[in-house]
Amino acid sequence: MIRSGRMRDSVTIVEPTQALGERGQVLREDKVIARNVPCSIAGLYGQEFEQARQLFPTATSRVIMRTDSRYRLTTKHILLAGKRRLQIGYVDDRNNRHYELQILCGEEA
Repeated sequence: MIRSGRMRDSVTIVEPTQALGERGQVLREDKVIARNVPCSIAGLYGQEFEQARQLFPTATSRVIMRTDSRYRLTTKHILLAGKRRLQIGYVDDRNNRHYELQILCGEEA
């Protein structure tokens, strides 16, 4: 359950698109899905880290946010938190209640 005051962070949800340039190089452009989505971002440590690695091998962070009917998060999306790019590896909709999402993410280079 999300407690009051826990959503201190915000992210931008983007969908990466790749296009080829004139010389065949990959041009990276991101399509913005939602901006300033309130969430909680926390690092993974100890037993939680080990359990998360079983679901998503490069997991480094856990993001908790409320669901929104305007978008449906998948592993194709990326979360931008300041200068950090968090690749979504696993999305858990607790009990399919469509209220709270727990997302395992890994840092993208």
